[in-house]
Amino acid sequence: AGVAVDVAITNHTNEATISKGKVTAEGAALSAVSSEGIVSSASSLAGYSAGDFGVAGAITVHVVSAKTYAQIREAAEVNLGSGALSLEAKSKSQFNTAAEGTNPDGAEGSSAGVGAGIAVAVIGVDAVAEVCENTTLNLDATAPLQKLTISAESENMEVMNAKAGSAGGISMTPVLGLVISSVTSEALLGRTRENKRIEALDGSIAAKSIIDRQVAANAAAVGGSVGLGGSFAITVLNDTTRAKLRNSYKGDNLKVSTTGRSSVRSTSRAGAQGAASDNSGAGSS
Repeated sequence: AGVAVDVAITNHTNEATISKGKVTAEGAALSAVSSEGIVSSASSLAGYSAGDFGVAGAITVHVVSAKTYAQIREAAEVNLGSGALSLEAKSKSQFNTAAEGTNPDGAEGSSAGVGAGIAVAVIGVDAVAEVCENTTLNLDATAPLQKLTISAESENMEVMNAKAGSAGGISMTPVLGLVISSVTSEALLGRTRENKRIEALDGSIAAKSIIDRQVAANAAAVGGSVGLGGSFAITVLNDTTRAKLRNSYKGDNLKVSTTGRSSVRSTSRAGAQGAASDNSGAGSS
């Protein structure tokens, strides 16, 4: 018998914030960029050799939290001149989850063979650029900002592969691939304290997300008498791409935009082979 278990937990935080205190400057730029990418992988592999009873079970649990924030928060007081205000949050990530329980080289359990592959991924990704609600933001009353830019971008790839195979007198192969995932990309200009009007010559609030997911579950069972193969691929997804202006604004140009693309490819395959039925008979006259 062979059993493999992998439990992986990844917490990633990248923040550029003005959290509290008083800041006075001509302009301000906050940038949180995960340019090299956030990568996390978890896998388990189990197998069994020939014997009376063969069991191979692989279980992988992959939990990921990836947060990228560029924020001016409520407790801060920010006083700006006629420069530029820029907040940028950019996240690029790839997460791989795999579990394989199999019978290498066609090994058989003479009485029974069981191969199980269970892979579970729970993933949360946030890219947020925000002037938070009730922030004190004071601007030069005599001249507008040259430029206001708030941008959030998330590019995310998730790959799930659950696989198992077994052979024996009675062969059973259950496989489960479960993905629970949420990707959020938000660019927000909240209502400032007293809703003071923001003036800028040029304004842009933009959020973008590109999300690709691949989920595969494959089961194969070969039994001398009974073969049972079951494969399940389940995805639970909750993605958000949002750009929002909640404050008074005056300027020559203003663009509030979102761009979102989400692609999911999910496949589930199962095969089973048992003993052939015997329909032969003999008689005499």
